[in-house]
Amino acid sequence: LNILRPCALFAGEGPAGKSLVVAMLVLREHCRGDASPFETYLRSLPESYSTMPLLDERPPWSTACADGDHMDVSGYEDKPWMYRGTGVSLLARSGAALSGPAGIRRMRDWMEELDPDRRWWPAGITDDALRWCAASVQSRAHSSKAGGTILIPLADSFNHSPSNPNAEVVQEEHFIKVCALCDIAPGEEVLISYGAFSNAELLFNAGFTCWPNEHDCLLLSPPALVAAAKQRWRCRQQDKAPPLPPDLDRRLQLLIQGLPGPPRLSAAMPLLGAGIPPSVVTLLAGLLLGDDRWREVMEVD
Repeated sequence: LNILRPCALFAGEGPAGKSLVVAMLVLREHCRGDASPFETYLRSLPESYSTMPLLDERPPWSTACADGDHMDVSGYEDKPWMYRGTGVSLLARSGAALSGPAGIRRMRDWMEELDPDRRWWPAGITDDALRWCAASVQSRAHSSKAGGTILIPLADSFNHSPSNPNAEVVQEEHFIKVCALCDIAPGEEVLISYGAFSNAELLFNAGFTCWPNEHDCLLLSPPALVAAAKQRWRCRQQDKAPPLPPDLDRRLQLLIQGLPGPPRLSAAMPLLGAGIPPSVVTLLAGLLLGDDRWREVMEVD
């Protein structure tokens, strides 16, 4: 813990440092095998995360369709083209996934920097082992009230219900407990809510989707937002509106600062209700302001 403390404090950009610290601890205990006090828990984890193939150096959507422009949608097998342009590929390209290439490189850099003598992490650790540890944290960890990341044996086995959980994980000062939210019959599955995640986020981080999912939404990329704004300006020009502002890309970089992730649009709610968070409304409005009004806003700020 002491040698990893600087990594948690000075994580910088990219995959969350505190979560990768937990992945490094999982790796340490995994290397210890039967000598680890967490051996029973580690053996209970999946041997692989085959439902998370989206984090490879060459993700599925980068592969050309085998038969040209024809897209065979028979059966239920995943097809590479299904991911192109979706929130899943957007999340992967963000570089924030623990078990993605950036996360694996950072774990390996930490091992070489903090443990050059291989006292804690032996030589010969493969990228697959690093990816397994990172994927275990990415798909199973809880956020702590103190802002960190924790793995909770048993509680990390509960499945997710976006709208009808019957239990919740409660963090107290010195312990964690699971509380029922209603009467749970013998044999009934215990379900918790992982949070207000879209299906793209659930698929990317945990390898599943929920239907129905009241939190499902569209995840938008910056280029898509700029393209939509330009198209709107072109339509307005037909009504003799002001010309297209030349600085939309620069505006976007200013407006997008502070957003916790890709802008989200919900298809299940009114557009001017909870369907568009206030921060995204501000972003969209900023892209549609004329030059004079934009300069006024910038001067006020």
